[in-house]
Amino acid sequence: MVDRVNAIVQSLESRPEFSAHEIWKISELVSTVDLNAPYFIPYILRAASDLDASDTRHRLLRLLKAWNMENSDSDGDGNYDSPAVTVFRAWLLAMERRVFRDDLPRSVYRDYQRLGYPEPTDKSSPGSIRTAQLSKILFNALEGSASGIPQEYDFLNGATPDSVILKALADVDRQLSERFGEESKGWLTPVAKHYFPPKNALGVPIAGVDELLSLPQYMNRGTTNFLVEMREGSVTLCSVTAPGQSGFIGPSGHPDQHYSDQMELFETSTCKSDVVLPGNGLNPESAEQ
Repeated sequence: MVDRVNAIVQSLESRPEFSAHEIWKISELVSTVDLNAPYFIPYILRAASDLDASDTRHRLLRLLKAWNMENSDSDGDGNYDSPAVTVFRAWLLAMERRVFRDDLPRSVYRDYQRLGYPEPTDKSSPGSIRTAQLSKILFNALEGSASGIPQEYDFLNGATPDSVILKALADVDRQLSERFGEESKGWLTPVAKHYFPPKNALGVPIAGVDELLSLPQYMNRGTTNFLVEMREGSVTLCSVTAPGQSGFIGPSGHPDQHYSDQMELFETSTCKSDVVLPGNGLNPESAEQ
């Protein structure tokens, strides 16, 4: 189980050819895809295949089936579009409690309570979001003898994977009903913003403390993106470097014109054309595409 590689590979294997624009859109898709969900939703749906028709957990299953497994806010209302985001994250936490709480030391267990998703209240940069540590161990525990890693400890305490999955789903049904009410369309999770903090990943200051910039939604990709297209006799380059390509602020306190002029490009997954000049690098000034 890896970072975003599987999502990228699946996209590339879905068809034999791609245009340059379609390749660029893969980066956009991968920046919002949930890295945990593809491993577990098939398990959940299979475990619940024989539920009685009157079981209230069916509403959770309908949400999960309909979900595109993306953490996106297409209508800009400040919440992730699908209630399935809330359902799935709550299920992961319910599984963590049922599977690991009785087996791990408290100090270790605390680390496994973190699902790895950026928090709406955290104004630091989460860096690259990866598959949660919890997910890696949980996936192998559910795989059992089919796991690529020999399972020498029974985290399920003799129970079948399906029974534990369904109990966790019942936990979620109860918890979300108590928290939000019975109408599942209101079970929404607030969006985590994408911050450009004044310190780098090592904690070294790179800007003033008053220079915190943000976009409405976190995107799990680097802030410098390039699209290079090479054809016979020509090379084209399109790029985005958010917030901007200049961090300069003059003595007057006014930032350079290119200080934050690529925020919208990054937010909308677009780029600006750069002119490639033979033997002379890139044109220092380029027009927005």
